[in-house]
Amino acid sequence: MSTQRRHPKTRAGCVPCKQRRIKCDETTPSCRHCQRRKLTCSFLRYVPLKPRPHSPSPTSPPNNALLGLPLQFKILDLELLHFYTTTTSLELLGPHMTGTPIWRTSVVTISFAFPFLLHGLFSLSALHLVYLYSNTNPDLAQKYNNIATLHHLKCIADYRLEIQNLRPENSDACCACASLLAVHAWYRRGSRGADLFFADEGLSWYKLHRGGAEILQSAISWVQKGALSSMIRPLMVLESMFPVPSTSLVLVDIGDDIDKLNAISSCWGFFEEKDTLDSTLQTLRFAFNLTSHLSSKSGTELKGSISSCIATLSWMTLVPLRFCEMVEEKCPQALILVAVYCILLKRIEGFWWIEGKAESLLEAVEGELGDGWQAWLEWPRREVETGAHTPWK
Repeated sequence: MSTQRRHPKTRAGCVPCKQRRIKCDETTPSCRHCQRRKLTCSFLRYVPLKPRPHSPSPTSPPNNALLGLPLQFKILDLELLHFYTTTTSLELLGPHMTGTPIWRTSVVTISFAFPFLLHGLFSLSALHLVYLYSNTNPDLAQKYNNIATLHHLKCIADYRLEIQNLRPENSDACCACASLLAVHAWYRRGSRGADLFFADEGLSWYKLHRGGAEILQSAISWVQKGALSSMIRPLMVLESMFPVPSTSLVLVDIGDDIDKLNAISSCWGFFEEKDTLDSTLQTLRFAFNLTSHLSSKSGTELKGSISSCIATLSWMTLVPLRFCEMVEEKCPQALILVAVYCILLKRIEGFWWIEGKAESLLEAVEGELGDGWQAWLEWPRREVETGAHTPWK
């Protein structure tokens, strides 16, 4: 007789069965379908976790929530966790993102109490391995890509449930996961810079960035008191400086950029949505000013709080929502501003996961614009093709 027991509260079945649209027998810890196919069976969303203290310190041991996981860690899981803590957390989510090592320390500790976040870390680690093996071992790269997809699906399935009840106890984990999901889109296998606004499948990336910023904003009073306070520091810097950088900032090597930015407004003249375009141009001026300052020797007072990478990616959260809609509607004037943004993306492509994204996004813009608008693309095309400026980190 089978020793398995039916889970008392499940109705939807496990994640692999749901993905394949087949009926799950809902036995735990692993349904028969997953056993036959040697799949990782997941009932994480139904596992009750014990109450956990808010914002555990990086040095405190993980609590008993790990006992709620339906499956023990496999060797592959430990491999992914090791690679994440020793490599991915430094090269992808290191101090250049927050100025502190929290992605290697505090975030990992918190993930032990919140399985959806742990799956997010596993997915990022696997995708990093995909990148490393893509040219040398395609079969191994495909293996890690499949693993990354499975962990990503598990992550978002449970994250969606948690985010519906954002509270002090889960605020750190939800904010960390929101940031992971936004970054995940940038370097999943086959991703293109064009997906920032023109995603063929799934959400356009700007929606992920804006959604993550909204979650951070909603939980800011809780997160700033805990172990992940440095995660919201860039957001606070942007709020304190936008729309005009402090007069104490010494802007360097930006005069030519500003002249070209100011000239762009003539392409929309008295267009009926002029105010939206003017506001968006102001955000571009701010982003150029801030990233230029951060790359200069005089920018040391801000480098522990925000980086050129975050300042550039944050542009999607600063622009008016109506502008994003205008881009999706293929409004020529809005597309010109997106083309100019490609210049900033090109300047941070020192990060491997951003490499090539500026070219892809600019190509998508060029494909939507007619011959009458090509003259406005000369500046971004020249910058992106030649990489005239030294990439920022």
